[in-house]
Amino acid sequence: MKALIYNSGIGKRMGELTAHCPKSMVHLYNDETIFERQIRLLQEAEIFDVVITTGPYPEMLKEVCSKSCFKNMHFTFVHNEKYDQTNYIYSLYKARDEIDDDFITLHGDLVFDRDVIPAILKDKRKNLILINKSKPLPPKDFKGRLIDDKLVEVGVNIFDNNCYALQPIYKMDKATFKAWVNKVDEFVRDNNVNVYAENALNVIAKDLNILPFSYARHFVDEVDNAEDLARVNACIEQFDFKKQKTFVTSRHIAKVKSLLKDISVFKPLIVADSYFAKTMSKEFKDYPVFSNFTPNPKYEEVFEGIKLYEENKCDSIISIGGGSCIDVAKTIKLCLNADKSSDVPLHKQPYKHVACRHICLPTTSGTGSEATRHAVIYYKGEKQSICNSALLPEYVILSTSLVMSAPKYQKMCTCLDALSQCMESSWSKKANKTSRKYAKEGIELFKTCYKCYINNEANGVKSMQKVANLSGKAINISETTAGHALSYKITSLYGIPHGHAVAICLNALFNNVQFKYPKEYKELYVEVLKYFGIDVHIKDEHKKENIKLLCEAVNPIRLANFPKKLSGRKIKEIYNYILQ
Repeated sequence: MKALIYNSGIGKRMGELTAHCPKSMVHLYNDETIFERQIRLLQEAEIFDVVITTGPYPEMLKEVCSKSCFKNMHFTFVHNEKYDQTNYIYSLYKARDEIDDDFITLHGDLVFDRDVIPAILKDKRKNLILINKSKPLPPKDFKGRLIDDKLVEVGVNIFDNNCYALQPIYKMDKATFKAWVNKVDEFVRDNNVNVYAENALNVIAKDLNILPFSYARHFVDEVDNAEDLARVNACIEQFDFKKQKTFVTSRHIAKVKSLLKDISVFKPLIVADSYFAKTMSKEFKDYPVFSNFTPNPKYEEVFEGIKLYEENKCDSIISIGGGSCIDVAKTIKLCLNADKSSDVPLHKQPYKHVACRHICLPTTSGTGSEATRHAVIYYKGEKQSICNSALLPEYVILSTSLVMSAPKYQKMCTCLDALSQCMESSWSKKANKTSRKYAKEGIELFKTCYKCYINNEANGVKSMQKVANLSGKAINISETTAGHALSYKITSLYGIPHGHAVAICLNALFNNVQFKYPKEYKELYVEVLKYFGIDVHIKDEHKKENIKLLCEAVNPIRLANFPKKLSGRKIKEIYNYILQ
């Protein structure tokens, strides 16, 4: 199977965005271009042979394809020298000699989720076109006419009852595609070159048995102008969050090795907690291992990791550890293409896309960091909360064997963090239907597994990993609220682990603030704290002085997500309840 991408258009309707580049080189929400996204997703789908038609700025497309991450792929470039005088029917004509296999064809301005191509390939039917029967007919874009559930016509100005929304991604066997190309050849010989390639297809479509593939559950859309780009960016970002690849296995080393092969990466940097560094060094002798970071990772440590990545010419990252380890790996990736000579800290510079995939193996069941676009590091002693979509790992491997050896108190703290994140997400001002769904599912699962988890039963451990992952997915959308906002200084001032500190603060909120939440949430929290024997108060001989410090350090961003405004007086009252 090969792919053909039409990339010979000018993109006039994009205005300044395409003044000096093809339309497919416009940047998406994560700074990746449409074109590189398409190539990456074709590679993920194991389509390694790609034909690309070009028009203006072909060297820009060739530069993308020359990246080391695509070195296992083969690209053929077919230039349409008449790109400003013809439609893409002429580009297909120019590529006619390359039609020697079954093909996936697509337009260079299409943005789609990572599951579309694999789903098309998995479908055993030989000839497919993307159709959405539930979507309103677009006024200016392609529609497809179906008779007896077979494609007979593609056009813009067809609006009959048997016409449906269509996106021009085709799967065709060699014979069918050849038939189309032969008809295109006739059109070109008649100098009929300013029409769609589908005009030629329409002449013979009724004889080709092209069947509809529903993309109703997928995201597929085209970018014609700046307004389209804004809409597509907002939508595809949410789809990418949902489509993060998560694997559950008891054999994480074997899964990492197979995944590296499957996704065509060749030299990862391994970022590992010290406990796992030796094992990873033994299992992956040819890859550099970075473990020189502290529990509250510093900017300088991240810089050291970047240096190791670059010195070894790495192309990806594997992280194995707790939340801090994952944060280090995320921040390394974020800063790889930053300007190292600038006075502006790397993590504060605008993100520049880097072709680096992150495989994440969390070793605790708490933060859900593997499912979020957030990271925390410390710069000049000050906490830096970083939020960027590029921080979300592309792949997650959940393995019970990585979690079972953790000490009991650590397990209690981390799972309390997961429960707290689910609860806070459910009432956050930024919550939506999806985040509430994740949060509710996490809470319900927590009820069934927390005792088994603490007792180190395999099923309980597996379920708690899922709870943590769901909590991460929830706060990735909604972010946390007052429980977390009040907790951070407690951790640094008293040395109390994060999950325990959050539990202390959330318990105080339940008992000192009237706000809307399901009654059973408080009941569950009380039950869990009692079962764990977690102390929800702090003995402090310097209570008055430290309350002042705590009040001054409250995170205003997280606090603003809480459904009820907390005055300075109320915050002081909460801390007074906590400190004894």
